[in-house]
Amino acid sequence: MNCQDKIISLLTVCRKAGKLILGFDAVKDAVLGGEADCVLVTRDISPKTLKEAQFYCGKKNIQIIKINCDMDVFISLFRKKTAIMAVNDEGFKNRIVELSFEATGNL
Repeated sequence: MNCQDKIISLLTVCRKAGKLILGFDAVKDAVLGGEADCVLVTRDISPKTLKEAQFYCGKKNIQIIKINCDMDVFISLFRKKTAIMAVNDEGFKNRIVELSFEATGNL
C-alpha cells in the first residue's frame, strides 16, 4: 500500500471517529473556530477555493496538505464529492503529515 492509499484509509478511520470535516463552508467554520488541526485539499481543487483556503488557514496558522488524489475518490468513501477537508485531531494530523512527507519528500 502506497502512502496516498494509507492517507485515504486513515481519512476513512478519521471520518468514522467523527474527526473529519468535509466541504468548504464547514472547513472554513472549523478553521476560524479553532477546531481544525490541519486542512487537506485534493489535487483537482479549484484555484479560487485553494486561494480562499490559504487565506483562512493563514489567519489561524493552520497547515494545508495537498493529497495526491482527485475529489471523485471521496464520493464512494464519504458519499460526498469534496476537494477540501479538515482534521480536528492532533494524532490523526501528525500521522497524515508523516505520510504526506513520505509520499512527496516535502510538506
